Amino acid sequence: MSIVQRAIITMAATAISVVGCGPKGGTQPVPTLAVPYPLEYSGASVRDDSLVRVDWTTRATVPDPLAGGDEGPKLLVEAVLYGEDVIASEIADTCNLDTVEQTDCYSRHWEAYRAKHRPDSLMRIELNLRSTFSVNSLDTKFWNIYLRGQDDIMHEPVDIVQHEPVVVRRDSLPAQPGRAPIRAGLYRRSVDLY
Repeated sequence: MSIVQRAIITMAATAISVVGCGPKGGTQPVPTLAVPYPLEYSGASVRDDSLVRVDWTTRATVPDPLAGGDEGPKLLVEAVLYGEDVIASEIADTCNLDTVEQTDCYSRHWEAYRAKHRPDSLMRIELNLRSTFSVNSLDTKFWNIYLRGQDDIMHEPVDIVQHEPVVVRRDSLPAQPGRAPIRAGLYRRSVDLY
C-alpha cells in the first residue's frame, strides 16, 4: 500500500491540521479514525447509510480563516472518506435496498457515481463545512488543505471541487450605535477533495 493510500485510509487529520474542542451544541471532535480498506467492500451492513457514514467521518473545529485567529469564531469541519462501504450504502439507500444487490437501480447509480467521482483512480473525501461568521470563510481560496498520514507527511489533494454555499441563516442584528454586532448567521458548504 502506498504512502498516499495509508494517509487517506487512516485519516489521521481531517484534511487540515486540526486542534480544538467541540463547538457549542455538543458536537464532539473525532480527530482520527481507523477504517476498513476503502477500495473493497468490507461486507458491512448498508441498511442505514447515515450510520455507515458515521464510521467513515472525522470531525474537528478550526479557527475561522477570516475571523481573527485562534480566539475568534471556529469552523466545524467534517470529513467523510468515500470508501466502497460508504458508496455502496448511499446507493443502496437511493435504491431502497437492505443489502448490496446487483439490481438495475444499483448498477445505474454505481455507474453514475463512477463517471462523476472516478473511484478507480481517485480517492474522494467530502468536507462538510459550517461557519457562523461568514459565507466567505467557507471558500477554500483562504485555506491550505493537506491530508496528513500516520507518518506525519502531508499530501495536497490533486483536485478540489467546491459546491455552492448554503445560507442557512443570515446575520440578523447589525451593529448599532452603542451595541456590537451579533453574529447569528449559519453558513454551510460541501467540498470534494480528490
